[in-house]
Amino acid sequence: MKVRAHIKVYGDVQGVGYRYFAKRLASQYGILGWVKNNIDGSVELDIEGEKKDIEEYTKKLKTDHPWATVTNIEIEWLNYSGIFSNFFIK
Repeated sequence: MKVRAHIKVYGDVQGVGYRYFAKRLASQYGILGWVKNNIDGSVELDIEGEKKDIEEYTKKLKTDHPWATVTNIEIEWLNYSGIFSNFFIK
């Protein structure tokens, strides 16, 4: 089942290549959307894909980056819209 997810990642996630990591990882799961840094130090994503893939993707976002320290991930599940044609860094 395809879904959309709005995600905020908190912790030491800026200045360590986290957005590029998120983009590379998204390509492995066929996830489309975008990622950006926020002024509060968090990283924000708006993505679409298969729900099971997004769930696995967010687990890896939390644990697999070698230099980031993720303290929390918030996920808001939304209806799939099909608006994304690629994954890009804002």
